[in-house]
Amino acid sequence: MVKIIIDMLGSDFDEVIIAGGDMEKSQEHGLVCYPDPVPDKGALGGIYNGLIHSNSQFIFCCGCDMPLIKPDVIRVILDNMSDEDVLMPVINNMRQPLHAVYKKSLLPLVERLVNSSDRFLPDLLERAKVRYLDEYHFSKLPGYDLSFVSFDDLNAVAQYRSHLEKL
Repeated sequence: MVKIIIDMLGSDFDEVIIAGGDMEKSQEHGLVCYPDPVPDKGALGGIYNGLIHSNSQFIFCCGCDMPLIKPDVIRVILDNMSDEDVLMPVINNMRQPLHAVYKKSLLPLVERLVNSSDRFLPDLLERAKVRYLDEYHFSKLPGYDLSFVSFDDLNAVAQYRSHLEKL
Protein backbone atom coordinates (compact mmCIF):
# COMPACT_ATOMS: atom_id res chain seq x y z
CA MET A 1 0.00 0.00 0.00
CA VAL A 2 2.81 2.40 0.83
CA LYS A 3 4.28 2.08 -2.67
CA ILE A 4 0.88 2.86 -4.23
CA ILE A 5 0.51 5.95 -2.05
CA ILE A 6 4.03 7.14 -2.83
CA ASP A 7 3.35 6.79 -6.55
CA MET A 8 0.19 8.89 -6.16
CA LEU A 9 1.92 11.56 -4.08
CA GLY A 10 4.92 11.73 -6.40
CA SER A 11 2.90 13.63 -9.01
CA ASP A 12 2.29 16.55 -6.64
CA PHE A 13 5.31 16.55 -4.35
CA ASP A 14 9.07 16.65 -4.91
CA GLU A 15 9.68 14.78 -1.67
CA VAL A 16 7.76 11.90 -0.06
CA ILE A 17 8.66 10.94 3.49
CA ILE A 18 7.69 7.72 5.25
CA ALA A 19 7.43 8.66 8.89
CA GLY A 20 7.93 5.59 11.05
CA GLY A 21 7.69 2.04 9.87
CA ASP A 22 10.14 -0.63 8.86
CA MET A 23 13.37 0.96 7.57
CA GLU A 24 14.78 -2.27 6.13
CA LYS A 25 11.63 -3.15 4.22
CA SER A 26 11.37 0.43 2.93
CA GLN A 27 14.98 0.36 1.71
CA GLU A 28 14.35 -2.96 -0.07
CA HIS A 29 11.72 -1.12 -2.13
CA GLY A 30 13.93 1.92 -2.70
CA LEU A 31 11.98 4.11 -0.30
CA VAL A 32 13.23 6.51 2.37
CA CYS A 33 11.89 5.87 5.86
CA TYR A 34 12.63 7.79 9.04
CA PRO A 35 12.06 5.99 12.36
CA ASP A 36 9.96 7.90 14.88
CA PRO A 37 12.28 10.12 16.94
CA VAL A 38 9.78 9.96 19.81
CA PRO A 39 8.02 6.56 19.83
CA ASP A 40 4.41 5.84 20.79
CA LYS A 41 2.98 9.26 19.95
CA GLY A 42 0.63 8.08 17.20
CA ALA A 43 -0.33 10.55 14.47
CA LEU A 44 1.28 13.46 16.32
CA GLY A 45 4.60 11.61 16.27
CA GLY A 46 4.24 11.00 12.54
CA ILE A 47 3.51 14.67 11.90
CA TYR A 48 6.54 15.62 13.98
CA ASN A 49 8.68 13.15 12.05
CA GLY A 50 7.48 14.58 8.73
CA LEU A 51 8.01 18.19 9.80
CA ILE A 52 11.57 17.66 11.01
CA HIS A 53 12.62 15.78 7.86
CA SER A 54 10.84 17.85 5.24
CA ASN A 55 12.59 20.52 3.23
CA SER A 56 9.28 22.20 2.44
CA GLN A 57 7.36 24.94 4.28
CA PHE A 58 4.43 22.54 4.69
CA ILE A 59 3.73 18.83 4.64
CA PHE A 60 0.74 16.90 3.41
CA CYS A 61 0.11 13.96 5.73
CA CYS A 62 -1.78 10.87 4.76
CA GLY A 63 -2.11 7.49 6.36
CA CYS A 64 -0.05 4.59 5.02
CA ASP A 65 -3.28 2.58 4.85
CA MET A 66 -5.10 4.89 2.39
CA PRO A 67 -4.19 3.48 -1.06
CA LEU A 68 -7.24 4.94 -2.83
CA ILE A 69 -5.86 8.45 -2.38
CA LYS A 70 -6.83 10.75 -5.26
CA PRO A 71 -4.40 13.35 -6.63
CA ASP A 72 -7.37 15.64 -7.44
CA VAL A 73 -8.38 15.62 -3.77
CA ILE A 74 -4.85 16.56 -2.75
CA ARG A 75 -4.85 19.40 -5.29
CA VAL A 76 -8.10 20.80 -3.86
CA ILE A 77 -6.52 20.82 -0.41
CA LEU A 78 -3.32 22.47 -1.67
CA ASP A 79 -5.26 25.03 -3.74
CA ASN A 80 -7.18 26.09 -0.63
CA MET A 81 -4.14 26.73 1.57
CA SER A 82 -3.96 30.16 3.11
CA ASP A 83 -2.50 31.47 6.37
CA GLU A 84 -3.73 28.65 8.63
CA ASP A 85 -1.32 26.31 10.42
CA VAL A 86 -3.39 23.25 9.51
CA LEU A 87 -5.82 22.76 6.63
CA MET A 88 -7.97 19.72 7.22
CA PRO A 89 -10.89 18.24 5.28
CA VAL A 90 -14.08 17.22 7.05
CA ILE A 91 -15.76 14.27 5.33
CA ASN A 92 -19.00 12.68 6.60
CA ASN A 93 -18.76 15.08 9.56
CA MET A 94 -15.40 13.60 10.53
CA ARG A 95 -12.12 15.50 10.64
CA GLN A 96 -9.41 13.97 8.45
CA PRO A 97 -6.11 14.67 10.22
CA LEU A 98 -4.30 12.09 8.09
CA HIS A 99 -5.31 13.84 4.88
CA ALA A 100 -4.28 17.35 5.85
CA VAL A 101 -1.62 20.00 5.41
CA TYR A 102 0.60 21.06 8.34
CA LYS A 103 2.89 24.07 8.10
CA LYS A 104 6.55 23.82 9.11
CA SER A 105 6.03 26.83 11.40
CA LEU A 106 4.18 24.41 13.73
CA LEU A 107 7.40 22.53 14.46
CA PRO A 108 8.17 24.21 17.85
CA LEU A 109 4.63 23.55 19.12
CA VAL A 110 4.58 19.97 17.81
CA GLU A 111 7.99 19.31 19.35
CA ARG A 112 6.80 20.57 22.77
CA LEU A 113 3.67 18.42 22.58
CA VAL A 114 5.40 15.28 21.37
CA ASN A 115 7.99 15.53 24.17
CA SER A 116 5.41 16.06 26.90
CA SER A 117 3.54 13.23 28.57
CA ASP A 118 0.12 12.14 27.32
CA ARG A 119 -0.05 14.63 24.44
CA PHE A 120 -1.63 13.62 21.18
CA LEU A 121 -3.03 15.12 17.99
CA PRO A 122 -6.15 16.69 19.58
CA ASP A 123 -3.81 18.80 21.74
CA LEU A 124 -2.18 20.19 18.59
CA LEU A 125 -5.53 20.94 16.97
CA GLU A 126 -6.64 22.85 20.09
CA ARG A 127 -3.54 25.07 19.99
CA ALA A 128 -2.93 25.58 16.26
CA LYS A 129 -4.79 27.78 13.79
CA VAL A 130 -6.86 25.14 12.01
CA ARG A 131 -9.17 25.67 9.06
CA TYR A 132 -11.52 22.92 8.02
CA LEU A 133 -12.46 22.25 4.40
CA ASP A 134 -16.09 21.23 4.11
CA GLU A 135 -16.99 18.28 1.95
CA TYR A 136 -18.56 20.48 -0.74
CA HIS A 137 -15.02 21.49 -1.79
CA PHE A 138 -14.56 17.94 -3.08
CA SER A 139 -18.10 17.08 -4.16
CA LYS A 140 -17.48 17.71 -7.89
CA LEU A 141 -14.65 15.18 -7.97
CA PRO A 142 -15.83 11.69 -8.94
CA GLY A 143 -15.03 9.17 -6.21
CA TYR A 144 -13.48 11.80 -3.90
CA ASP A 145 -14.71 9.89 -0.86
CA LEU A 146 -12.45 6.94 -1.72
CA SER A 147 -9.42 9.11 -0.99
CA PHE A 148 -10.40 9.13 2.69
CA VAL A 149 -10.92 5.36 3.08
CA SER A 150 -8.54 3.78 5.55
CA PHE A 151 -7.74 0.09 5.12
CA ASP A 152 -7.11 -0.51 8.78
CA ASP A 153 -9.26 -3.63 8.99
CA LEU A 154 -10.34 -6.56 6.83
CA ASN A 155 -13.89 -5.21 6.46
CA ALA A 156 -12.58 -2.19 4.55
CA VAL A 157 -10.48 -4.43 2.32
CA ALA A 158 -13.52 -6.59 1.52
CA GLN A 159 -15.79 -3.59 0.96
CA TYR A 160 -13.39 -1.81 -1.42
CA ARG A 161 -11.73 -4.83 -3.05
CA SER A 162 -12.92 -3.87 -6.55
CA HIS A 163 -11.27 -0.45 -6.20
CA LEU A 164 -8.03 -2.02 -5.00
CA GLU A 165 -7.96 -4.39 -7.99
CA LYS A 166 -7.90 -1.38 -10.33
CA LEU A 167 -4.66 -0.06 -8.83
